[in-house]
Amino acid sequence: SHKGTVIATPIDDTTPSTIPSLLDTLRKEQVHLKQQRVPNSTLIPLPGEMELFAEGVRQLKTYITSREQSDLRTARALLDQVQYDVEEVTGQFVVLRERVPPRGWGLYVIALQTPTGVGVEVPAPLDEWGTAEAGVRLFQALRGRTLAIAGSGRTTNTDGSADVLTNPHTIYQTFHKIQARRNVLQIRGITPEAEHGLRQAAGAQAADQEVSRQTRLWITSDL
Repeated sequence: SHKGTVIATPIDDTTPSTIPSLLDTLRKEQVHLKQQRVPNSTLIPLPGEMELFAEGVRQLKTYITSREQSDLRTARALLDQVQYDVEEVTGQFVVLRERVPPRGWGLYVIALQTPTGVGVEVPAPLDEWGTAEAGVRLFQALRGRTLAIAGSGRTTNTDGSADVLTNPHTIYQTFHKIQARRNVLQIRGITPEAEHGLRQAAGAQAADQEVSRQTRLWITSDL
């Protein structure tokens, strides 16, 4: 698959009316997201919970094709068992939101109109400033098919289990395997750790370039 890195420029705020609704949803979730900074506050899903979530997401894929309310009800019943609410936003998106109190499992959006678009992923919204909002805006600007925003910090749990980039046994990775196995745009912010990895991947030429950690955002196409 194609892999690349680019610098994102600011996105004009004159975007379609669906953006404020998604941004409002994100801003509400950020209040709960900040709670996941508390050490060891992210719960690890059990295998049965990951399977219920996976089956619920598969059923939503069926609903998007069929538009049968019975399929949507089935999806909601499955996701209800893992404390996720399913909401339609502006008639264009299905949003999967954790109930309060959150367990750090993430926020997920599936487009109803663009099932073949790009999948947008934000794996470290607490660690990399601005990436969650950038993800929402790019999801809309690119007419994405899915949006996944992790629900905890990479180091929230001291054993590393909350890091969705290294732990495959998470709700975030479950969603990725079903909805975003190809054509994925992963949003990453510049931190010293991320910059080091990007420089290593880009080689010596990148190591000679100055990168501003305060004003730039790297975007990579793979998880």
